[in-house]
Amino acid sequence: MNQIAAPIKIALLGPGRVGRPLVAAMQLAGYAVEVFTRGSIDTGKHRNLAGFQLAFLTLPDQEIPVISGQIKQFPGEGLIHCSGQVSNRMLGPRSAMFHPLMSFRGDEEADVFTGCPIGISGAGELVNRLQKIADAIGALPFVLEEEHKASYHLAAMFASVFPYTLLLKAKELAVKSGIAPGQAGRIFGPIFRRALDHLEQTGAGQGMTGPVSRGDGQTLQEHMTLLADSPEDIALYKALTRLSIQYANLEHDIEAKLLGIIE
Repeated sequence: MNQIAAPIKIALLGPGRVGRPLVAAMQLAGYAVEVFTRGSIDTGKHRNLAGFQLAFLTLPDQEIPVISGQIKQFPGEGLIHCSGQVSNRMLGPRSAMFHPLMSFRGDEEADVFTGCPIGISGAGELVNRLQKIADAIGALPFVLEEEHKASYHLAAMFASVFPYTLLLKAKELAVKSGIAPGQAGRIFGPIFRRALDHLEQTGAGQGMTGPVSRGDGQTLQEHMTLLADSPEDIALYKALTRLSIQYANLEHDIEAKLLGIIE
C-alpha cells in the first residue's frame, strides 16, 4: 500500500462486508476514516457529516437510496457507494461508484484490496479522487461509464456467481461418483485456478482444454448418457458445451460435428 501525502477525512456508513476491510485498508494508507455503524444510522447520527470530504455508503443495495436521501445536503465532495448496480443518479449530482470487483465475507484483512480491480464511475474530479484512493490501498482502478454499469454488473455475475454455482454442481457430481463430500469440495480448486491462468495468459479460447478443444465428440456423448436421467442437467450441459464450442476457435467441420452431437 502507498501512504498518501495529504489525508482527507472520510465517513463510512455501514460498514457491511465490504466496508470492514475497506476501513482497515484506507486507514492503513493514511486516511482518517470514521465509521457510522448500523446503530448510529438508526439513531440519526449520520445526518450531520460536516467536516468530511467523502461519505462512503457500504450498505445493501436496497438501502443506499434511502440513506443517501437522508443526507442529500452532504457538504463534502461527494457521496460514494460500493454497489455495481445502483445508479449514481439516485444519490444526486455529486456521487460516484467505488465497486471492488471481488466477493467478500466481511472478515478479510486490509490486504484483500492488493491487486483488486475497482470499478469507478462518476464526475471527473470525484473519479480522480477515488482513483487516488484505490491506488493508495493497492487496488487496480478502472473507469466505467454510467450507462454501461448494468452490462458490467451482468459480466461480474457471470464471472463470480455462475462459476461458484457450477463448482457446486461439480461437487455434487463428484459425490455421485463415489468421492467423499469433504474431499469433493476441495479437489476442483487447482483445475479451476489453472483454467483462469490460461484465460489470463491467452485472453481467448486458445487456453481452453477438455473434449471440446480437442474435438472429442465421443466423450461428449458419454457425458450426455450419464446425465440422461436429469433433464435439467443435460440441458445445462448442452448449453455450456454449445457456448464452449463457440469460444474454442475450432475448424468448421469439427465445430459442425460437435454441434450435431449435442443438438
